[in-house]
Amino acid sequence: QVPYMVPGECGGVADVKWTALQDDAGRGLLVQYSSLDLPAGKESLVTGQASTRPAATAGAQVSAARYTPWEAHRAQHEHELPKGEDLP
Repeated sequence: QVPYMVPGECGGVADVKWTALQDDAGRGLLVQYSSLDLPAGKESLVTGQASTRPAATAGAQVSAARYTPWEAHRAQHEHELPKGEDLP
Protein backbone atom coordinates (compact mmCIF):
# COMPACT_ATOMS: atom_id res chain seq x y z
CA GLN A 1 0.00 0.00 0.00
CA VAL A 2 1.42 3.35 -1.05
CA PRO A 3 0.56 6.02 1.55
CA TYR A 4 -1.60 8.22 -0.67
CA MET A 5 -3.96 10.69 0.95
CA VAL A 6 -6.95 8.45 0.13
CA PRO A 7 -6.19 4.70 0.04
CA GLY A 8 -6.96 2.85 -3.16
CA GLU A 9 -6.05 -0.17 -5.21
CA CYS A 10 -2.47 -0.35 -6.41
CA GLY A 11 -1.54 -1.42 -9.90
CA GLY A 12 -0.34 -4.82 -10.95
CA VAL A 13 2.67 -6.12 -12.81
CA ALA A 14 2.38 -7.48 -16.34
CA ASP A 15 4.25 -10.25 -18.14
CA VAL A 16 4.97 -12.20 -14.94
CA LYS A 17 6.38 -15.72 -15.31
CA TRP A 18 6.38 -16.57 -11.59
CA THR A 19 5.64 -14.98 -8.23
CA ALA A 20 6.19 -16.01 -4.61
CA LEU A 21 4.48 -14.89 -1.41
CA GLN A 22 5.85 -15.70 2.05
CA ASP A 23 4.80 -14.96 5.62
CA ASP A 24 7.09 -14.10 8.55
CA ALA A 25 7.32 -17.78 9.52
CA GLY A 26 8.72 -18.73 6.11
CA ARG A 27 5.57 -20.44 4.84
CA GLY A 28 4.72 -19.47 1.34
CA LEU A 29 3.25 -19.99 -2.05
CA LEU A 30 5.05 -20.18 -5.40
CA VAL A 31 3.00 -19.68 -8.55
CA GLN A 32 4.52 -20.33 -11.96
CA TYR A 33 2.67 -19.27 -15.08
CA SER A 34 2.72 -21.09 -18.38
CA SER A 35 0.46 -20.82 -21.37
CA LEU A 36 0.04 -22.61 -24.65
CA ASP A 37 -1.32 -19.42 -26.24
CA LEU A 38 0.56 -18.13 -29.24
CA PRO A 39 2.76 -15.06 -28.62
CA ALA A 40 1.00 -11.74 -29.00
CA GLY A 41 0.66 -10.62 -32.58
CA LYS A 42 0.87 -7.13 -33.95
CA GLU A 43 -2.29 -5.10 -34.11
CA SER A 44 -3.35 -4.46 -37.67
CA LEU A 45 -4.44 -1.06 -38.89
CA VAL A 46 -5.84 -2.74 -41.97
CA THR A 47 -8.15 -5.21 -40.19
CA GLY A 48 -8.57 -3.29 -36.94
CA GLN A 49 -8.06 -6.57 -35.08
CA ALA A 50 -6.23 -6.34 -31.78
CA SER A 51 -4.32 -9.30 -30.40
CA THR A 52 -5.60 -11.17 -27.34
CA ARG A 53 -2.77 -9.92 -25.11
CA PRO A 54 -0.50 -6.85 -25.11
CA ALA A 55 2.25 -7.01 -27.72
CA ALA A 56 5.51 -8.74 -26.73
CA THR A 57 4.07 -10.28 -23.54
CA ALA A 58 3.81 -13.94 -22.65
CA GLY A 59 3.24 -13.87 -18.89
CA ALA A 60 0.36 -13.18 -16.54
CA GLN A 61 -0.94 -10.01 -14.86
CA VAL A 62 -0.33 -10.18 -11.08
CA SER A 63 -1.33 -7.97 -8.18
CA ALA A 64 -0.98 -8.64 -4.45
CA ALA A 65 -2.30 -6.52 -1.58
CA ARG A 66 -2.85 -6.78 2.15
CA TYR A 67 -6.35 -5.38 1.74
CA THR A 68 -9.32 -6.40 -0.36
CA PRO A 69 -10.41 -3.91 -3.03
CA TRP A 70 -13.51 -3.22 -0.90
CA GLU A 71 -11.42 -2.40 2.20
CA ALA A 72 -9.27 0.03 0.19
CA HIS A 73 -12.35 1.60 -1.44
CA ARG A 74 -14.17 2.00 1.86
CA ALA A 75 -11.24 3.66 3.70
CA GLN A 76 -10.95 7.42 3.42
CA HIS A 77 -7.66 7.53 5.38
CA GLU A 78 -4.77 5.11 5.87
CA HIS A 79 -5.56 4.60 9.59
CA GLU A 80 -8.95 3.11 8.54
CA LEU A 81 -7.27 0.14 6.83
CA PRO A 82 -6.96 -3.14 8.76
CA LYS A 83 -3.84 -3.49 10.92
CA GLY A 84 -1.93 -6.33 12.56
CA GLU A 85 -4.13 -9.27 13.52
CA ASP A 86 -6.98 -7.98 11.33
CA LEU A 87 -4.93 -8.68 8.18
CA PRO A 88 -5.48 -11.93 6.29
